[in-house]
Amino acid sequence: MNNHTDQHRNTTDCKTIHKPKENTGITILRWLAILPASILGACLMHGVFVLFNDSGLWTKIIASAIFGGAFVYFAYLIAPSHKNNVATIFTGIIWMFTLLSLFNVIPNSAIGIIGAIVMSVSAGIVCKAAWNGEID
Repeated sequence: MNNHTDQHRNTTDCKTIHKPKENTGITILRWLAILPASILGACLMHGVFVLFNDSGLWTKIIASAIFGGAFVYFAYLIAPSHKNNVATIFTGIIWMFTLLSLFNVIPNSAIGIIGAIVMSVSAGIVCKAAWNGEID
């Protein structure tokens, strides 16, 4: 066979679509930005929700759920690779925060306890969705 036919065969037999490789500097910056950007994104979503709603019990509970879910979700979105593992780690961070707050910060506050539990549950739901492939 001639060289032109071999080149054509090699390009048409390839069934894999190659994505362009991301710049190494951008990848490093994304890894470094995961924690601060997740905190910032979760705080912004929490703040916007509270800003446009009253300050009742349900608002506080739903705002806690938004914070926990958003924290894990933004970490998942920002991570350049190993996204499911990142979601699991950030869910663990929320759960550790919840345990610390339950025993140290808010032992006498029913709203605080409920909010911390709801925050942990919402983080777990987002983590499960990440592992099930339900997040793009």
